[in-house]
Amino acid sequence: MALENLRSAFPEKDNNWHNTMIKKCYQFYMEEVVDFLSKYAYFDSEEVHLNNVHILDEALKEEKGVILVSGHFGSFHKLCVAMAKNGYKNIAGISYKQNNREASRFFLELRKPYISNEMHKGGPSSEVKKSLQNNEILILLSDQDAGKKGVFVNFFNKPSSTPSGAARYNQTVGSPLIFFSMVKINSHHEANFERIDTTNMSIEDTVQKYTSMLEQRIRKYPEQYFWPHKRWKTKPQ
Repeated sequence: MALENLRSAFPEKDNNWHNTMIKKCYQFYMEEVVDFLSKYAYFDSEEVHLNNVHILDEALKEEKGVILVSGHFGSFHKLCVAMAKNGYKNIAGISYKQNNREASRFFLELRKPYISNEMHKGGPSSEVKKSLQNNEILILLSDQDAGKKGVFVNFFNKPSSTPSGAARYNQTVGSPLIFFSMVKINSHHEANFERIDTTNMSIEDTVQKYTSMLEQRIRKYPEQYFWPHKRWKTKPQ
């Protein structure tokens, strides 16, 4: 699946490039998993450069909550760790609920030090709205196949069912929408924040905007994207 997705996204590359990139991808995410399970005992948050973090600070001053949107790209968990250590204690997130109760509790405990409010996908929207009304920083990874409920936008030149929650909460609650990314460069990490101006934009336009921004980052660092998930599972009618 990972190789198929990579070939679809980069058809102009040869097999050698595809195979090399997949190996780098798995190496990158194995390191991420090990760091996660160790509770980031060997991760130095001082090596994280929070570029343009003033954009986040200015958005928080509006007291409408902030929506940070991105995808399963780069060291997104480590960004939460670095932010928590830099004084951002009001971080919320939405995750998939594990079928196994003990596994769910285990992952919740691992994320508790840096995500203060963890909600489950499919839960009541009132929880999310309350989080934003409490001026929390809501992190949404909006790049997995969203089935028939998703909005179809262009992603690597293919119609892709994409979660629209970030766009909808931005429209209904009025919370600032900021695209973020966190990439590993040699021995340090670079985090970037960019506010999306959604004035006069439709839900579809907004989803396309943050999806295109994600694609631009992936094209620069393809080995840091999680290619194994079934991104193009749902086909448009």
